[in-house]
Amino acid sequence: MNVLICGSRGVPPQYGGFESLAQGLATHLPAHGLKVFVTGFKQEVTEPILREEFGVVSYQVHARGPHFLQNVLSTWIATKDLDREYNFDAVLVLNDVNYFVARKYWNMSSHVLLHLDGSEAKRSGLSIIGKSAHWLFRFLSIKSKIPLVVDSWAIKNELDPDSRKINVISYAPHLDAPIKPHFEGIEIMSGEFLFVIARFVPENQIIEIMKAYMLSGRTEKMVIVGLGTGKKKYSKQILKIAEKKNSIYILPKNYKRAEINWLLQNAKAYIHGHSVGGTNPILIDARLHSQLILSHDNRYNKENASSKEFNWVDTDSLSLLLRRIEALTIDAKATEGYHLDSWESIANQYLKLLSDRV
Repeated sequence: MNVLICGSRGVPPQYGGFESLAQGLATHLPAHGLKVFVTGFKQEVTEPILREEFGVVSYQVHARGPHFLQNVLSTWIATKDLDREYNFDAVLVLNDVNYFVARKYWNMSSHVLLHLDGSEAKRSGLSIIGKSAHWLFRFLSIKSKIPLVVDSWAIKNELDPDSRKINVISYAPHLDAPIKPHFEGIEIMSGEFLFVIARFVPENQIIEIMKAYMLSGRTEKMVIVGLGTGKKKYSKQILKIAEKKNSIYILPKNYKRAEINWLLQNAKAYIHGHSVGGTNPILIDARLHSQLILSHDNRYNKENASSKEFNWVDTDSLSLLLRRIEALTIDAKATEGYHLDSWESIANQYLKLLSDRV
């Protein structure tokens, strides 16, 4: 049985939820006797790259077209290429903008699941055209007969809380054994820093987090990983604020899960500013590895929250939490353990849905 996962930037994953999902499923589905294909796209890929390893075929193509059309065009081209050589029994299509890819396979009688991510149309990085496209394709997806998947109940409630065709399957954490990263010009010691990792976009509240840290009077380093992602204008604003405080370190993007897990595990607190749904894979990882989590107060972050999470709404409320870190840590350690789904369990849930029409 051939299973296709298309619509993400491909594997290995970076920060994105779709990439994390593709990696998690591609790692576990082959154990069920399936051959898994994952498409992706990158600007630096000039000729298509096909790699096969451990029952997973990765097919990367060059990113085509303007930014708001790259996913649509690249995914269509990649799947069209693969269709010449392979037949797919089941297809998981990621991102509502790939509705027509899902429709193509639905018409071909493959079993199709279309995964609608969080509130994409609310993200600051999208133009008016991009946001309009998401609204349109989401509308078409909901009105179609194609089964849908979302990663949080908050998203399902936004779309249609009573719909039987919208399935909810969350993510699982990455279990890579922590490895201490090396950063040029900065020594990071366990328990002596606060940690932030995010794309540099306004909806991740990085500037608000920095201002709260400066107001709090904390003396630990603040380590912010993600430079080189997101918006250049917003990144410049972050760097300008960081110049005012020599204990704030703005570090380049890092996609090595083992190193991120070390930072999560050894930070005095992980601060999460993600404010646009749905599930964020870094927050899921933090729930396994971090000692204390200070997350932005919204329905996406609060869903399935662990007892070691504390919420903030603005700079002032986060500043107050930062002043109380020691007391919060004691409260967090006094609570019971927290259960998280495994990727094996997640893969089994997808396999059940993907097998219904096969």
